[in-house]
Amino acid sequence: KGIFFTFSGDRNLPSLLHTATHSGHEKVILQRFISADRYGDKRIVILNGQPLGAFLRRPPRHDFRANLSTGGTLHKTALTRWDKKLVSELAPFLLKAGLYFVGIDVIGRYLTEVNVTSPAGIPELNFFNKTKIEKKVADFIERRLENRF
Repeated sequence: KGIFFTFSGDRNLPSLLHTATHSGHEKVILQRFISADRYGDKRIVILNGQPLGAFLRRPPRHDFRANLSTGGTLHKTALTRWDKKLVSELAPFLLKAGLYFVGIDVIGRYLTEVNVTSPAGIPELNFFNKTKIEKKVADFIERRLENRF
């Protein structure tokens, strides 16, 4: 939602920025475009610095966005050695910030997003891997609470 593709010299850019920022009153994030056509958009779900698994979203032919809500398709995938290295390098920063349950998005070898308020992915991982990831998440929360009291 609210994802636009533009380029330097695009005559629509001023209008897009005006709309996206609500006339300059809201902040936006700009990032280099990385196509998900070749690699897909991989969501890696992380709990307490450890990957729980991953799934892949691929964009439809008519759109550059791989979001399931815009027609993207869901695919099973495995964690690569590079994915595991990324998670291990990112984990200390996440844990230090108190981010224990996150979903990161990766396209190719680019970390494109860190989802912290709504990491999503439990139903997808359960479907593909025939698991019950929510049990691991609930057990982790219970252990954290027990250690606080």
